[in-house]
Amino acid sequence: MQFDTIPTDKLIGDGRNVRRDLGDLTELAASIKSQGMLEPLVVAPVLDGWRIIAGHRRAAAATQAGLAEVPAIIRDDLESTPEIVGAMLVENLQRQNLSAVEEGEAYEQLALHDVDTAEMAKLTGRNRKTITSRRSLMKLAEPEQDRVHAGELTLDQAAALVEFADDPDTYKTLARDAGGFNFDWTLKNARNRRDAAAEVAKLRAELESAGATIHDEADQDDDDEGPIDHDTMTSAYSLVTEDGDDADPRSLPIEDVVWVQNKSGRHLEAWVRNPAEHGLRHRWGHLETPEERAERQAEHEAKLKHREALEAAHEVRMDVVARIGAAKKPPKGYERLLLLAMNASSVYYGRTIEVDVNLDATGPAALGQALVLACRRAEFALGAAWHSPRVWLDDLVTAYVDLLKAAGWEPSQVERDGMDQAEVDLAESQT
Repeated sequence: MQFDTIPTDKLIGDGRNVRRDLGDLTELAASIKSQGMLEPLVVAPVLDGWRIIAGHRRAAAATQAGLAEVPAIIRDDLESTPEIVGAMLVENLQRQNLSAVEEGEAYEQLALHDVDTAEMAKLTGRNRKTITSRRSLMKLAEPEQDRVHAGELTLDQAAALVEFADDPDTYKTLARDAGGFNFDWTLKNARNRRDAAAEVAKLRAELESAGATIHDEADQDDDDEGPIDHDTMTSAYSLVTEDGDDADPRSLPIEDVVWVQNKSGRHLEAWVRNPAEHGLRHRWGHLETPEERAERQAEHEAKLKHREALEAAHEVRMDVVARIGAAKKPPKGYERLLLLAMNASSVYYGRTIEVDVNLDATGPAALGQALVLACRRAEFALGAAWHSPRVWLDDLVTAYVDLLKAAGWEPSQVERDGMDQAEVDLAESQT
């Protein structure tokens, strides 16, 4: 390594420069013209000149300022392409703030030359987890890479998009909502839907290994011809035992049950052949007509979809509650929520909500844990929101919503719809 001055017309920019753009050079060129280049470039010798390792902006500004030569540190120890790219990356990491996308692009260049993650870590001083995370950004579509580079998307949002990079429809929806109020709900709902599909896939594999045949909903044509014979079969959803318990189709002989997977891939419906022979009766006392069946199925699908949406919203809220409980200072409005929660009727206890709470906490930490319990009390009330939107107007719930907003939460679209419906229902009840 040595120091020298070299002609600007012998400088060669590297197309592998880890920076995406050089930006506006006007002020830098003016400064170099009046004061000279105070910080030398870093270059490596090549046959026809000097390849720039670090200082692409300064070199461009020096040319713009009309300098004939510039100071440079000459790295004659760099021979291979990985060494050059690695040196560029290290220089930029040390001197300037590279965006995460620029880092990822540089690591990908190294990977193209068979440099593994461990070697990248040695070259750059970065830990392997960071390198892997930055490289994963290359799975994003170019528009989303640009948004990360510009700071419009956080790394957490980018990681969520990467998570669904192999699911174009979900990726598109997440990209649309990233940076907006609905993103946390969209992500939670997408994960829940993926988990539900995985559970169905697991059940399907178990059934098939037991000898069952699984049909797709599309196998039943528009004329109602297909694997389901409505004259002899009834949906297990509509069947109960003589004691009124829900039918368990997995306990029946496999040849007497037809399984159908719906279009979303998240539900398997069992159809039972000759249910009376298995001690089962229709839940509503009669066999459905095709019209009743279609109406019931549509209503059932709509309820499932709505419940899924509300469950995702609930999980997002509980993430915020966890942060509130761990915070050193409670959000504004916490006193009202605590008082209302202590005064709330036990009617709110309608479902089980698991929370991580330390009942032995003391001092300021105890306040955070008390808030978690108060929030859970409000969540009990919101358990009725799927069939009774007016619960959003309950004093406890409104205090809870105000607390969440003070902690930075924004309601998702399904929650906003519920709040709007609550206002409509209230107005109608007063007319």
